[in-house]
Amino acid sequence: MNIKNILLSAFTLFMVQNVSAQDKIYKSNGDVIEVKVKSVNENDITYKKSNNPDGPDYHINKTELTKVIYANGSEENYNGTGERSINFGRGRTMQHKRKPKIHYGNNVLAFVPVQLSNEGIGIGITYERVLDKDGMFSFYLPLSYSYNDLGGMSAFDPVGVYSDGRSAQSISMFYACPGIKYYPTSSFGKVKYSVGASLVVASGTTYKSDYVTDPVSGYPVYQDRISQDRFLLGFMITNSLNINPSSKLYLGIDMNLGTSYLNQIDGKTDDVRFLAQFAIKAGFRF
Repeated sequence: MNIKNILLSAFTLFMVQNVSAQDKIYKSNGDVIEVKVKSVNENDITYKKSNNPDGPDYHINKTELTKVIYANGSEENYNGTGERSINFGRGRTMQHKRKPKIHYGNNVLAFVPVQLSNEGIGIGITYERVLDKDGMFSFYLPLSYSYNDLGGMSAFDPVGVYSDGRSAQSISMFYACPGIKYYPTSSFGKVKYSVGASLVVASGTTYKSDYVTDPVSGYPVYQDRISQDRFLLGFMITNSLNINPSSKLYLGIDMNLGTSYLNQIDGKTDDVRFLAQFAIKAGFRF
């Protein structure tokens, strides 16, 4: 064998090795592309064309592929779904399934079927709006109505006064508690905890049924529904458990503790009050 044949054989071997060292992308439409894969991302593959290694980068979505065969013999099968199965040869495979990304809406509207507060049992609605792209902060607005019937007249209580000296009465209150909630690990997820601060603005009426002394006769006279206007201003700290079973369904529990700064009855300032609320919520995200 002369030198010319040796050089020709070496060149041919080099070309065969160079061609076989290329990666191959198999598309769902039947096309096969000889490439050099640069990176594999969550949704696509970045590559350079084998006949232009110094050229631009190209990108192809995994859903367009059936498989990729690499120069080292390993194989990734996609079957046009974006899910990856790697074949290492000798029957060894490893599955890689992409978890579908759940998109949670930035708005939450919920109904409060049960709320316990200082005034008794109530109902309400809440609205929440995420303020940042990471879902760490949100604006929160609960609106509620509570009512408490402290009792009425009876044969066992002829003057309408309980053993602790209270007159028989009922209280109804409307609450608005705008505030900010903070999620340490973002509000986007299945189960999330949040803490926040809320302003408390409440207005309502107390209705009393009592006996009063008649100034003429001096005898007790029954007077029904003596009304007193109430106004309350304060703040509360809110601790919430937020559950998102799906991207649309929302469940939550609130525990609020705080105090009043201003507590008025018929325009007269009363004692500062300790405030507490507990609420169960159900609604949807959008």
